Amino acid sequence: MRIIRTEMYFEDVEDVGPGVSKAARMNPGVGVAFLNVESPANFPFGSILKKPIVVENTNEREVRRFLDLAVRGTERSYGHPYSKYWQDEVHNGAIVDFIMNANIIVEQSPPSWETFKTLVSKSPGIGIGTFVGFQLAGAHTELMILTVPIGIVVVSSAIGISEALKKGLNKKVEALFKDKNGRRQKLSKPSA
Repeated sequence: MRIIRTEMYFEDVEDVGPGVSKAARMNPGVGVAFLNVESPANFPFGSILKKPIVVENTNEREVRRFLDLAVRGTERSYGHPYSKYWQDEVHNGAIVDFIMNANIIVEQSPPSWETFKTLVSKSPGIGIGTFVGFQLAGAHTELMILTVPIGIVVVSSAIGISEALKKGLNKKVEALFKDKNGRRQKLSKPSA
């Protein structure tokens, strides 16, 4: 499985969280990883994310809130009602608009791109939660996973994506689609 990453870094980010690492504070940004696996209609978010929040109908407001939290380095507070960040509206609207309209490189031969907003609109399901690989490491970076017809899109802070891939996110996703002999399964197409 190939992974194509798109990263965006920004200046003048409003309200970067106080607990953010020095690296994230100095380079606030968002990372997007495209994984070229055919995802099933009922993607098992719980196999990748701990206690995921699953949004079955596209909810652009929630996507925008997550992107804002990721840029601010506070994405781990998504879905936690006790967090002051979770109650906030979007603080970095212009940056979030830029991300929504940004071209995300996707794996199709030859490689091409789609706007993030288009990928969100094509996603039958979005899951947001902590990658299970982080549970033992003590980190709590949240990931947003979008399933789209051409693959899987994973979004977090730029550092969050790097850490998730380092902890084996791609191997965990790939394992979901292998048979007991270790070969990639072909998913059956739903009948029309």
